[in-house]
Amino acid sequence: MTDDEFKKEMVDEHKHAFLEKVGEIRKDIPPTTPPQTPPQPEQEDKIDLNIVSESTKKKVRKIYREIVKLTHPDKINSEKYLDVYVKATKASDEYNIFDLFIICVELNIEIELDFEDTDVLNFLIQSKKNEIKKIESSFIWLWINAQSEEKKDEIVNMFVQQTS
Repeated sequence: MTDDEFKKEMVDEHKHAFLEKVGEIRKDIPPTTPPQTPPQPEQEDKIDLNIVSESTKKKVRKIYREIVKLTHPDKINSEKYLDVYVKATKASDEYNIFDLFIICVELNIEIELDFEDTDVLNFLIQSKKNEIKKIESSFIWLWINAQSEEKKDEIVNMFVQQTS
C-alpha cells in the first residue's frame, strides 16, 4: 500500500470517531456528517499532455496491455484483480506511468523506465507529495496522531471553532 493510500485509509477509518467527538461539542453536527470542506476544483494535478512524449505514451499502452493480460475481468474472476484493472485503466487514460509502475510491482511485472519518462514521473511524484501533505494537514489526521487526549480535544475544538 502506498503512503497516500495508507493515510487515506487511516483517515476514513477514524472519521466516525472524530465526528463523534465533534458532535459532543456541537450538537447540530451528527456523527455521520463529514467535516465540511470547501469544494475542490477539478483535479488540479492532471498531467499536461504536452509533457508526455510519444515514447512515454507508447510505453503506457504497452504496460497497460501487460497488466490487462493478468487482470481483465473476462479472464480472471477476482474482486482484487477487478480493482487493479480499474486502477490501471484510469492510470492509462491519464498517462499516469507512476501508478502503472506501482501496479506492475504488485503484479511482479518487470518494466523499464527511460530518461524521457522523467518529466511525467517528476510531475506525478510532486502531485503525490501534495496529496499526502493535504492529508497530513487535515484535522482528522492531526487528531489520529495526537500524543494525548488533551491534544485530541484541542484539535476537535479548533475544528469546531473553524466550522462555526
